[in-house]
Amino acid sequence: MRKGTLISAVLLVLFVGTVARADASATYGRAHIWIPEKKASLLGEKFTCEKAAKPRYIAWLKKKNPDIDEKELLEKIVIEVDEEKGTIMLTVPAEDEKTALANAEEMATIAVNSLLESAQSGRRFALKAIEQERHETMAQIRASESELAAERRGSGMYDPKKEMDWLVSRLNSYKEQLIQAELKNAELEVKIELFSKKAAQVKDTVSAEGIAALEKTAQQLATQLSEAKQGSKLARYQIILMQKEDELKRLVQLRKQKAVSEAELKSAEAEYELARNDYESAKLSAVRLRERLDKVRDDLAKAKESLAETGGLALATIIAEKTLECESELAGTKVKRRYLSVKSDELEKEIAERGSTAAELQRRKAEIDGLKKRLAGLYDSETAARAQMRRGTPPQVVKVESLERLPEPTGAYSIIGEVRSPGSYDILTRTTVLKALATAGGFTDIAHDDRVVVLRYTKDRTERHNIDVNAILKGKAADDLLIKPGDIIWVPKRFF
Repeated sequence: MRKGTLISAVLLVLFVGTVARADASATYGRAHIWIPEKKASLLGEKFTCEKAAKPRYIAWLKKKNPDIDEKELLEKIVIEVDEEKGTIMLTVPAEDEKTALANAEEMATIAVNSLLESAQSGRRFALKAIEQERHETMAQIRASESELAAERRGSGMYDPKKEMDWLVSRLNSYKEQLIQAELKNAELEVKIELFSKKAAQVKDTVSAEGIAALEKTAQQLATQLSEAKQGSKLARYQIILMQKEDELKRLVQLRKQKAVSEAELKSAEAEYELARNDYESAKLSAVRLRERLDKVRDDLAKAKESLAETGGLALATIIAEKTLECESELAGTKVKRRYLSVKSDELEKEIAERGSTAAELQRRKAEIDGLKKRLAGLYDSETAARAQMRRGTPPQVVKVESLERLPEPTGAYSIIGEVRSPGSYDILTRTTVLKALATAGGFTDIAHDDRVVVLRYTKDRTERHNIDVNAILKGKAADDLLIKPGDIIWVPKRFF
């Protein structure tokens, strides 16, 4: 709001107040100043009015009347805050209503200017602090980047992450090849063992005597199979099964006609199942005989073919040659395994040695990235601070009035313990525990701020309220307690 507009609004309020109270004999003037941008406590603004606006107002009065008693006047000026409305109330004494309104207006103007100067001074101080921190952060980034570059050159690691990833990739490749070589080695060892056994078997079994034995076994199996197929046992089982099946069908029909009992039918079914099992068992035996006969005949054919082409000793020689080939390949695989094992050990040692260096370089790089992120935040904070200096909404005088007497306090409370100014205080406006503590100058260095106690006396009992001020300030607890007349606030000492 421009100064001219502000003065017009104040004059309008003065005019209305003068008309409404033309017959009153006011001895005090009160101005209400609204702090539009204030979101927390107004105690800082009250302090500014006490330390800056009061002396200036007294100086203004002294120019008009050099004989005034400054000390007495300072005690009569009352400065209060209304946290709910976000206003500061300035009450000054005067001889009459007209003077009270004029003095309250002048006090309000002085207070607004003092608050503006304090706010701008605080913003300039904050901006200067941000600029200083930004310059220091930029210098720290440049120094850290220079040190990091020197460490990279000294260690030969210009991109630690990429280089370590490459070393680990090579190590994994060597390990994979080593596993493949070990598997191949195991496979060759198994082949060699099998070839050795096969050679011994061929040398022992592929002979004329072995072929004769196979022929004899085949003949015996063929005879057994013929007997199983054409003998009385399989045929008898088949006939019995057919008879049991016909008997079961007949009984089923009779059961439908209820000519036989259920027990007779179940007995016939059981006999049929037994006959079928006997038949299937006999047939399975014949099938197995056929399989054994086919295998023996196949072995006999292979043995005859082997003996006809190479003879038993020649086949053993071929197997021995294959064994020698496997042994030669196994020797090469063992050499490869030793090479891969040595290279893997070398790489693991190099990774262990360079890993700590790479981790340190990565840590230094992360620190620089954090500084750069912090620098970006400082740029944003500086931009916001400059914008606030240009667009800040000034305090506004919202009301000037005359009073016949000062408002009587609604009561008093006491505050004891670890505060800077313990004592008894009047309740002039809505007062909470936090506001009461601020009025008493705040905590001492040894105060137990999370164990503040409010004692409240009623007719029947004494109430005790435990207040964690630290939790309230951090937003972890509900709003603090509203003080009532007669309350005693106790701030205990912290024992370390």
